Amino acid sequence: MKTFNYHSAKEVKEASKLASSNSAFLAGGMTTIPSMKLGLATYKDLIDIKGIKKLSGIKASGKTIKIGATTKHAEVAKSKEIKKAIPSLQH
Repeated sequence: MKTFNYHSAKEVKEASKLASSNSAFLAGGMTTIPSMKLGLATYKDLIDIKGIKKLSGIKASGKTIKIGATTKHAEVAKSKEIKKAIPSLQH
């Protein structure tokens, strides 16, 4: 795995400023890190966004549902809003 810079962003604005064409956002790392270890992906910078509270949660408004980028799969599976609007995401 090639070397990279790790950044832990605390705000959306900070994460946006760090972003470039040679960076990736990291929330859990379940795909990104293994891909990097196998040499399938390379990035100069990894920007960890899991600490940005604004990016977590499920918000329903009318016919729109917003699932935050750092929302855990378990939260989606248990969500009443998801069950009602998009039942296929529960499994």
